[in-house]
Amino acid sequence: MVFKYLVKATTTLIIGIIRGKAIAPLLIAIVIPSAIATVFLLAVNVLNSQSNMVIESYIGKSSLIYSKTPLDNTSCVRVFVGNVIVKTFNETFEAQVHVVNDFRKYIEINGLRIISSSEKDSKIIVSIGQLIARRYSLGLGSKISICINGKCYSGNITHIHHGNKYLDYVIIVSGIEYDSGKSQYLCRVESNWILTSIIRDLGSSTLYAMWFLSLFTLAAYFPILYLALNKTLAILREEVKILHGIGLSRSCIQYSFIIACSFLCLLLVLYGISIGTLLVHLSTWLLRFFGIIVIEKPALSLNMLSLLTIAFLITVIVEASIASRRIGDFIWSGL
Repeated sequence: MVFKYLVKATTTLIIGIIRGKAIAPLLIAIVIPSAIATVFLLAVNVLNSQSNMVIESYIGKSSLIYSKTPLDNTSCVRVFVGNVIVKTFNETFEAQVHVVNDFRKYIEINGLRIISSSEKDSKIIVSIGQLIARRYSLGLGSKISICINGKCYSGNITHIHHGNKYLDYVIIVSGIEYDSGKSQYLCRVESNWILTSIIRDLGSSTLYAMWFLSLFTLAAYFPILYLALNKTLAILREEVKILHGIGLSRSCIQYSFIIACSFLCLLLVLYGISIGTLLVHLSTWLLRFFGIIVIEKPALSLNMLSLLTIAFLITVIVEASIASRRIGDFIWSGL
């Protein structure tokens, strides 16, 4: 019997809210923030879809990067890079040297081509770029001395290499015991690995930022929602009098008001999410005029939809409970 009266009271209040002006405050307090939050959250989906297109366009290409530690599932070689003094039989000049622990692997990673090499095995490998060899008239077997941080290493040129213009002016040394504490690793990785790392960090930061903006928007509207519920209850004064007049208790009317507001909250949140989704779809369509094509159709995931709905529902239940008590005392005091 109590349940029957509760359903009738709830139905009466819902009809009263929809027919009267009481729905307007709820529209402002629920639909607007839910639409804004939806726009923020869907922006992440658009960013992710565009990022995936960029990643896929670079599949199969590779890049060279320097890392403080070896990277997993990649080809890496330890290398020290520094500007040094080079002494030959005739001249002294400055050049950049790469001290590596594995000469063959370094050549392979950089894609260098060995133009000529000495047939004699040597513990110390010294390979110079072809342009620096031409400039200083150096060839295989030429004696060379490289001074790093005041310490000189002597040896004969064993290789002449050719690569890009930068490496054609570089001296590569392997087989010397040198540890400056500043060595790093040169690794060849797929370009999509680099892009994925960058975009993953960007996407994570953007997602947190959008969640913060969404929560900030909801928090800013919580006081407005409380005022809207107070206004709604004040507008329902006549309906409340009628329900009290037919014998319903104060607590029954309070519960009916909370249930009615919660039910309408669910409908209005879904309405706000629909408006926000429509605005994002309209924005992606307008981007086509600027040459930006968004293939992915923005839509909230089930988790985001559930969290957004639950956040509003809990807030409405709590604030409706408070509003029904405070405003109720004033309304029912004269009954």
